[in-house]
Amino acid sequence: MNFKITNTNAAQKIGHLNKLVLVLFFAAACSPKSKLNDVNGDVQVKIPVSSQSGDSSKYQLSVVTLKSLSNLKEVTGQFAQFFFAPGLENQTQLVGDSPQARFVRTKDNTYIPADSLSQQMATLYYHIQNLSEFSKTIGAGDINKQPMKIGLETKVGGSQTLEKNNAFYDGQSDAMLFVPFSSSELPIAVNSGIIAHEYFHSLFYKIVLKSINVAKSDVSTQKIQPLYNETYLRGINEGLADFWGWAYTNDEDFIHWSLSAYSGNRKLVLENSMIGQFENSENIFSKVQVALLSGSSPSEYLSEYIYKIGTPNARYLKQLTMMMVSGDVTSAQAKVQVAGSVLLFLNSLVDKTKALATTEILPAESLFDFMSSENSKIKLNKSQCEFTLSYIQKNELRATDSCVKQTDGTFQIKPEIKEPIQ
Repeated sequence: MNFKITNTNAAQKIGHLNKLVLVLFFAAACSPKSKLNDVNGDVQVKIPVSSQSGDSSKYQLSVVTLKSLSNLKEVTGQFAQFFFAPGLENQTQLVGDSPQARFVRTKDNTYIPADSLSQQMATLYYHIQNLSEFSKTIGAGDINKQPMKIGLETKVGGSQTLEKNNAFYDGQSDAMLFVPFSSSELPIAVNSGIIAHEYFHSLFYKIVLKSINVAKSDVSTQKIQPLYNETYLRGINEGLADFWGWAYTNDEDFIHWSLSAYSGNRKLVLENSMIGQFENSENIFSKVQVALLSGSSPSEYLSEYIYKIGTPNARYLKQLTMMMVSGDVTSAQAKVQVAGSVLLFLNSLVDKTKALATTEILPAESLFDFMSSENSKIKLNKSQCEFTLSYIQKNELRATDSCVKQTDGTFQIKPEIKEPIQ
């Protein structure tokens, strides 16, 4: 994901957090420092985490456990391995020195990061650990290799967008990369929603992009169908990653912590007037046509537009998840069900993309269509089906589809079947 930041005066958002860090550090400073190389296993640290309440004022310092550490000095272990200002060897291998963390041990054997780099390392390890366990819960535990490679203070040349205040997953090196952060807002490497967002990109890359091997050369030929399909895939990738960020944090506006200038258009709130609204195939097709006339880099021209494709999909998934919560289904269980269905959708997307003829495009309503089918493994009730139907019927060819009750009492969207004329 390409994050871009504009200058904002948002220091007040983390001012209280910084004060707490200083107070805790000085309170613990008199405690003896341990040999961090010898600290391993499950280790308690105090880091800034979201309370997962959806209320941004609840972001606070908490004691958490880093599991299966082999070395606290480098904060390395089963789930993460860090590289400082890394480079690439043979275009695929991340190389660089291991950053050295600094912690102070309190009397209750809790470790407090002594600088911002150490805080970022501990926070990232904690969230990657949780996201790995969530992946295992939904059946994707074998997608990412452990430990996840993470580059800090990564130098990216030739791109103003990527050179600062940014984070992205790089498929070639299979690494999550964080560039220098200079904004007054919450550092991206501490933002749990953005970390989850980037983690999802690693899943999408391995399940979808690596499988279909999207050829950039096809786009350079100025053919509209390959560029349309690339644009839709980029959009759905960003939208599903935002859903992952919400599912992990329960914060519908997790982006505003670090990228407040972009939170408005990406906030996962679905007003009644927005239900059923999304960028349909005709809209995407028209935008792609304009991009092809814009200059030599149509993909770059569409870099902002892809979020307009993705966000309605993310809002739909979030709303569907909330609608599934009932007396028998908790929020956590609903998230697991929908996230598991998203993985099934990704596999179906691979099959659908591979089966396309060179002149065919991926339908913009593909996600909604899949979630309403039995392949999603989700049992929709009437209200959930009708909610999904409001998106499906935007396609003129599907305008007469309806929610049909099944023998088990659930509902599926089916084409209208007209009785033959006698």
